[in-house]
Amino acid sequence: MQYENHRCLAPEKYPEALKELYLKRTGQPLDLDNPKIYAEKVQWLKLYDSTPLKARLADKYLVKDWVKEKIGEKYVVPLLGVWDSFDEIDFSALPQSFVLKTNHACQSNVVVRDKAMLNIAAAKHNFDNWMQKNYALPGLELHYAYIEPKIIAEAYLENGGEELDEYKIYCFNGKVEFIRYYQGLVGGAFYDTKWNKQPFENIQIKANPEIDPPKPENLAEAIALAETLAAGFAHVRVDFYILKNGEIKFGEMTFTPGAGFIIFGPPEWNLVLGEKLILPPKQPLPEKSLAERGVQPCPSFSVKETNYKKIAVLYDELTGEHKKSQAELKGRLQLAWDRNAELKEKLQTSSNTNAELKEKLQLAWNRNDELKEKLQTSSNANTELKEKLQLAWGRNAELKERLQLAWDRNAELKEKLQTAWDTNAGLKENLGKTKETVAARNEKIDALRGQRAELREKLQVQKGKNKEINEKIKKLRGKANKQAEKYKSLEKQYNELAEKYKKLEKHSIICAIKKLFKK
Repeated sequence: MQYENHRCLAPEKYPEALKELYLKRTGQPLDLDNPKIYAEKVQWLKLYDSTPLKARLADKYLVKDWVKEKIGEKYVVPLLGVWDSFDEIDFSALPQSFVLKTNHACQSNVVVRDKAMLNIAAAKHNFDNWMQKNYALPGLELHYAYIEPKIIAEAYLENGGEELDEYKIYCFNGKVEFIRYYQGLVGGAFYDTKWNKQPFENIQIKANPEIDPPKPENLAEAIALAETLAAGFAHVRVDFYILKNGEIKFGEMTFTPGAGFIIFGPPEWNLVLGEKLILPPKQPLPEKSLAERGVQPCPSFSVKETNYKKIAVLYDELTGEHKKSQAELKGRLQLAWDRNAELKEKLQTSSNTNAELKEKLQLAWNRNDELKEKLQTSSNANTELKEKLQLAWGRNAELKERLQLAWDRNAELKEKLQTAWDTNAGLKENLGKTKETVAARNEKIDALRGQRAELREKLQVQKGKNKEINEKIKKLRGKANKQAEKYKSLEKQYNELAEKYKKLEKHSIICAIKKLFKK
């Protein structure tokens, strides 16, 4: 119902709807008037920078031609076909291995390693469901509303029998800032452009500590390609696959990673990363609602469904196990049924109904019962996985609560840091007074120097006068020299005071931070 409301919602109400959704997803208020942290700025971009060009580049079909123009065809995964519906696909014309995916969504693909093992009925069910959904609705990612849903087939990427190595490259204002590595669907850590592991992580999809890949040999090339594609955009994530043979293949461009709900940890990194994102000029909201622009309702869309794979990945990371493939078990059961049918046919056509054939038939029936039992066990395991998934949802709520505690502690740290700054302000005031004293003394020295110049002039005019005048001049010169020495001494004291102040300022800040971290 919420997503149907988004479809019919007047554009001027988008900000309030997004604030409500952001609070529900992150537990934090959303400031669209003065966004500061990373997630807030991505939410701002969703409303005020959703352009038709972004829609074209988020379209996994249309983006291919654009990428060819920008960096070359060799980086694009070959396209095998494009269709408006699943029923149009001619599987006989496709190779033995390929990948089917929709062009307008994420996590809506089927990797076909062996066409003979593809369950076409199950694939049709999934694609018919995916094609009915519009991904502008759940998180108000408005640029998805412009994409016309299609199904595409791409070449299957061989990677030496291993999972694909994917590099999700985050670009801010056309420059690469950091990269996240994925091995298949399992996420690793974040790295900088020199491949140094970063001290922050996505707390919703944490890194698997066992994944720590070496620096790719052609990382610099991938970074240069990403910056070419990211030029002119405030923020975009450009995904590349780097294969074992050294080839680089373009994956996709994502302008609103995580729909703008990504929260990083430690908490201060949300602001650090937000400061890197410079927002573009504000564009007006659309004049028409999504419904008026032709977006159809998606009654089957649900938060659980859209986040299912993310939660499943989180569950796999917590338990260290991957879900068993129901399709594989069904395939094996179908093979067993086919074999059983074949035995039955041979039994019907055979005139020799001896005891040996009856025994084989009995064995086939027993095996069939065994497979049914295994299928029942698999169903029970599926129920157990659903229960564990529910526990994962509970843990997600607990993590949100811990994040709120971390935010509260961050506020306390800010308050203590402000106290340290106030102390430093007092020290600065004392140093200012010292500077004023030194300035006054400098004025006196300047006056004495002026007097000395006058005396020198008089000395030139009154040469030949008596020794008494010469002695007075010598005395005045002695005084002037003493004043100069005093000036040098004061200047030295001033430099020492300034150096002590710098050390005191640095020491006070370090001590304050150490105390805070000890707490």
